Amino acid sequence: MSAPKVLMTPDEGLYEAVKTHLSACEVSVDEKITEAHAIWLSRLRRPGTWWTGAERIAIAKTARAARDCPLCAAKKEALSPNSVTGEYAVPDDVKAILPHEIIELVCRAVTDVNRMTKSAIAAIEKVGLDHGHYVEALGLTVVTRNLDTFCRGLGLPFYDLSFDPVDGEPSRIKPVDAAMGEEFVPMIRSAVPEPPNDDLWDPKTVGNVYRALSYVPNAHRDTRLLAKVQYVDIDHLLDFKSNSRALARVQSEYVASRVSAINECFY
Repeated sequence: MSAPKVLMTPDEGLYEAVKTHLSACEVSVDEKITEAHAIWLSRLRRPGTWWTGAERIAIAKTARAARDCPLCAAKKEALSPNSVTGEYAVPDDVKAILPHEIIELVCRAVTDVNRMTKSAIAAIEKVGLDHGHYVEALGLTVVTRNLDTFCRGLGLPFYDLSFDPVDGEPSRIKPVDAAMGEEFVPMIRSAVPEPPNDDLWDPKTVGNVYRALSYVPNAHRDTRLLAKVQYVDIDHLLDFKSNSRALARVQSEYVASRVSAINECFY
């Protein structure tokens, strides 16, 4: 099976819906950001590499619900997250279609990521899931949290996730050059990935943090879609003379460092 083409234009009506949503903000939002958000929401409702459209929407709902989940909060406060049991506060439609193991991993990724373990991720294989199920779910979680934080920062409600999924089956295509190393999940290890994934990164700037989602290349592309318009793109990250943002480079570095420290980022 050949890899499906990546959607690069938003579904009919979604761009205008996102534009209307963001127009309630007191500051203007760049059109490129509006388009990127609309494209990702259009991608969300479609079959991915390991999950159907309905399952992908459910994963996004789980990522959003984890922030206010009492069980997640209790697990975070416990000496061991495994010592606390109960029901995750996710919508009933999510519980009906997602395996409990994925709900648990998504919730931990949102609320207690510093205690994510290799064994916790590997446990999904016991219920017939692939590492790709987790990597794709993690990618959806990252972008959902990104968009929710964006909206919250602008004083806007979150995007409505109640749209209908697009029918179809996941492609289940694995990159031929991905392998397991010391990391928790397989990654593409080559500086120049094999086609059709040779668009993923510039071999001069790629690092492990950039390879993190590469076992599911479209999950990587989703995060890149947002990064190119909301952050300093990786292609310009090491060019300290370049600055196309309202903040000076030194200001951007300060904000990034402070946020990383607050979030206890490994890097």
